[in-house]
Formats: sequence, C-alpha cells, structure tokens
Amino acid sequence: MRRLLAALLCGSAVAAAPAADAPAVQAEPAPALQAPAAGEAAAVPTAEQLADPEWIAAGRKRFISACAYCHGQEGEAGKVKSFKERPGWDPQRIHEVIANGRRRAGNVMPSWKGSIPDAEIWQIVAYIKSLTPAEPPR
Repeated sequence: MRRLLAALLCGSAVAAAPAADAPAVQAEPAPALQAPAAGEAAAVPTAEQLADPEWIAAGRKRFISACAYCHGQEGEAGKVKSFKERPGWDPQRIHEVIANGRRRAGNVMPSWKGSIPDAEIWQIVAYIKSLTPAEPPR
C-alpha cells in the first residue's frame, strides 16, 4: 500500500504489487472507434456506400427527423424542386449544402454542420440520392 501511495503522490510510474489475496482485475476492452463528432469531416463515401440499403435507411430516419419539416418525407415539399426531379445530382454538392447551408434570395437552407455529425450527413445524402433518378430522362 505504501508503494501505491508513494507512486500516486510522486507521479511515479512504479505500480503497486497486488496483494496475494486480491482478486484478479481484467482489463476493459478498448472502446470501438467512433464516427467523427459534429463539425468534424468524415471520409467521403464511395458510390457503393451511398447505395448501401443500411446507409439509405439510416439517412431516411435522420432526414425525417431533421429535414422533412421543410422538404417533406421524400424531398417533395418546400421552396425547391422535388428531389425526384434532380437526375445525376452530385453527392458532394448535396453534402456541401446540408453541411454549410445556402442562401438564395428568400430561400434559406440552414447549416447543419454543428448539429449533425458529418457521417450522418453522408447518410442523409445516401437517402436523398436514393430518391433521385440516376440519369436525366430522355
């Protein structure tokens, strides 16, 4: 006990020897890696990730809770053209507008960068991309 107290008081790296009758202590597993926090950039996902059904489902859930008030549940409402009428919409551009917001005349899209983690913004992008046609209609 004296070694432990001395180590703690002196800031020494010397560890106390466990008592013979002390129960063995198991180390806790390292925590899983976390997604970047709000305001931190996540890696740009691949086209395959943006098309992943799990990403789309997670993005839809977040979209409905954060975006549907203005845009409707499937991007059909609001002051902008329906998301279903935007073939070939660039995912980087969608992400940029969600993260940084946009102001065009009386049309204001707020920035969500400080409120929604970047990884979740990418999931919202996946959901929005799932609503848009891949190619312009001919």
